[in-house]
Amino acid sequence: MKVLISGGGTAGHINPAIAIGTYLQNEGAEVLYIGSDGALEKKLYSKTGCPFYGFESKGLDRKHLLRNFKILSTDFQAYKQIKKVVADFRPDVGVSTGGYISALSMYALKKKKIPFLVHEQNAYPGLTTKMLSKWASYYALAFLEAKPYLKYPERSVLTGNPIRQEFLSAEKKAARKKLNLPENAPVVLCFGGSLGALKLNEAFAKIIPLAQKDGITLLIGTGSRYYEEFMAQIKEYSYDPNQIRITQYIEDMPNVLAACDVAITRAGAMTVSELCAIKKPSILIPSPNVTANHQDKNAHALVTLGGAVKISETSLTGDGLYETLHALVTDVSKLQKMSEALTPLSITDGDKRVGELVRKIISHT
Repeated sequence: MKVLISGGGTAGHINPAIAIGTYLQNEGAEVLYIGSDGALEKKLYSKTGCPFYGFESKGLDRKHLLRNFKILSTDFQAYKQIKKVVADFRPDVGVSTGGYISALSMYALKKKKIPFLVHEQNAYPGLTTKMLSKWASYYALAFLEAKPYLKYPERSVLTGNPIRQEFLSAEKKAARKKLNLPENAPVVLCFGGSLGALKLNEAFAKIIPLAQKDGITLLIGTGSRYYEEFMAQIKEYSYDPNQIRITQYIEDMPNVLAACDVAITRAGAMTVSELCAIKKPSILIPSPNVTANHQDKNAHALVTLGGAVKISETSLTGDGLYETLHALVTDVSKLQKMSEALTPLSITDGDKRVGELVRKIISHT
């Protein structure tokens, strides 16, 4: 079985591609990856041990229309190169995990009458998924909320997002011991992403003295972009660094997430899927600066079940955030109910589920 997997542009497209490819490779498949010609792709795909081809490609620029002549020329060159890769590799099936490069890759397969599926990580499908939905054999969805937006909703299958094994194997008591955290005190993760989120950081700074007073341990990841600014903002505070732990980036996210009682974070696809997989209660603050407001839709999927609380960035304040947080961490019964509410979305074998669809496609061709 030969499988061509394409995803690029962001880690949110690349990591699912690698997780699916790794599963299929372990099952005996021959896997080839196609992504954008970026440093992130080269870094991540190179670790898989499978062939990787990176091509320069971009989606159309809706604001600067004249730039599209150059973009279309670049994309056409990429498409010609992809067609050659397809002809040489001769895959049995394709998998798209998003990013414009995957649209070119799957279209090349379609022209060769090679079937493929699309994997959509968000509760609202991206443009590439919508573009490809006309020809895809299946839509492998992380959230069924995406189903109505696709061309043939009956092709939808709930697979979830592939989750790293480290998240699934981490256990709360052991994680707290490893991180030297108190066994019984409330522990809260505060994290706005690898680069950080200014509005979230401002709120995190304001809850520090309140948490300190109430014996709540905060694990704060400021993001690399805002670390110095954050530290300057709290320089007047007197706090215990063992209780209020501040770092640019959360290095050991699987154990930190296992150790905390509540996570305060954005609502990106993989973050939300990790929260669901381990059934972790959360306070979600969706980014308003994303396509089609898809983070809000991701958060809504959890809030509807009762597994998360959503606060819009426009209404976010330090006092309001702390009031919500304090009400959760002081109510063990509430946290337990939130955790149990996430059971329908607690999918821990997303890679296997997508792999099964791949085999199903091949068996029908």
